[in-house]
Amino acid sequence: MNKILFTHIPKTAGTTFRHILDFNFEKDEVLRCDGRKSFMMAKGKKVFMGHIPYGMHKYRPWDTCDYIVFFRDPITRTISHYYFVLNSLLNSGNQFHQENSIEEILNHEDQRNFGTLRSNLQCRFLYGFDALSGNNISDLELLNRAKLNLKNNFKTFGIQEKFEESVMKMCADLKLDYNLELIQSKSKVTAKKGAISDNTMQVIIEKNKLDIELYEYAIRLKYS
Repeated sequence: MNKILFTHIPKTAGTTFRHILDFNFEKDEVLRCDGRKSFMMAKGKKVFMGHIPYGMHKYRPWDTCDYIVFFRDPITRTISHYYFVLNSLLNSGNQFHQENSIEEILNHEDQRNFGTLRSNLQCRFLYGFDALSGNNISDLELLNRAKLNLKNNFKTFGIQEKFEESVMKMCADLKLDYNLELIQSKSKVTAKKGAISDNTMQVIIEKNKLDIELYEYAIRLKYS
């Protein structure tokens, strides 16, 4: 059986989908990765999950990995991500979020950790490490590589807005069991936090235009 590598993009139902994987595997078969070293050194694992971008498999060349991922509407994902970090005092990005608005963060160009709000974050995760490490990548290259990786290098993927349907399809693709009651109990919509001005909304749209195109492309791949 190939190893499952779950690319968990923040605030895209990843935490919820972990319960489905936990339902199928023993506790000691699942690793919640906190970096490349833990991924490389792990033994006896069948599932790797975490905020790890495409390309992590290169650090375990002796294994064959099946990538999976969840997508979410980029606008609601961005808003949810901002408020999640803002309200998580133990998150390493909390102070940065406390000191900056959504617009300021999305316009910031410095290198930050993988869990912090970034523009076009879904494209960045599907492109790979370089897109999360501050390297200068053109919009066209970022989007095209993300689409290409999704189409050719991911075993299966889901859409948060179609969570129940996605989980059942992904489980079929991966030959996993699912518990419908578990899926329904974990399928919940996170309430929008705070009032978003028109100006802020325009910045969110502009700074995530590649993610919007990738999201629409993912839906076409899945449902057309």
